[in-house]
Amino acid sequence: MSLAGSSSGGKRSKASSPVAPLPVALGPIRPAPLGSALPLVPCPCCQMRRTVRCVSKSVANPGRVFYKCPNHSKGMDPCNHYYWEDGEDNYVAFLIANGFIAGSP
Repeated sequence: MSLAGSSSGGKRSKASSPVAPLPVALGPIRPAPLGSALPLVPCPCCQMRRTVRCVSKSVANPGRVFYKCPNHSKGMDPCNHYYWEDGEDNYVAFLIANGFIAGSP
């Protein structure tokens, strides 16, 4: 029996349709870092990274705490997950609105 008639030539062929990458297992919501009582949740935009807590070093907002996706403003398709800890549209309001913590917005 000859392999000449085989479409794969005797080698394994890859699927013709692209295979989507497996989602990254982020595990349970991490507890808040020292100095904060807020949980670090999976990013709602890219769903690939977990929110990180940062402190601004800018001249305009020195020492101000904010939360963002590590992919925020990076690459060709940047993530838009970014919240200040304080202010009108803040991280606490985001957590309440999305059911991560109890409270009223």
